[in-house]
Amino acid sequence: MIIRNSEILRRLGEIHHAGPFMSDSPVEAVFLADPSRSLLCYHGDVAIATQNFMLAAYPLGFGACWIGVTNTEYEQAIRKLLAVPGNLVVLCAISIRYPDEQATGSKRSPVEMTHWGRYGATTD
Repeated sequence: MIIRNSEILRRLGEIHHAGPFMSDSPVEAVFLADPSRSLLCYHGDVAIATQNFMLAAYPLGFGACWIGVTNTEYEQAIRKLLAVPGNLVVLCAISIRYPDEQATGSKRSPVEMTHWGRYGATTD
């Protein structure tokens, strides 16, 4: 679901604790999941699609910020505002905008974040 209406963006910003990201962005993408399609995997399926959406935004010069919604105190109010049917889950929202600053990359290398064979092992 793509939200560009400034009044809805403002109201989303009032509902969620990450409101400034939502209300200050010109576009909000809201990702919905249908548990009946894959009861065990629907979170992961939609999360993968969301990540791909975010990765596709980067080379176009956009910044994207994941804002969690499912299983939060904000979910019901967001569902009502966006008229989401009862059989669907609001997984997350993605604020899309031109970034205020240039990305500098990760502070840790992939080697530092990799565990080998067991948690905490730095070599194989």
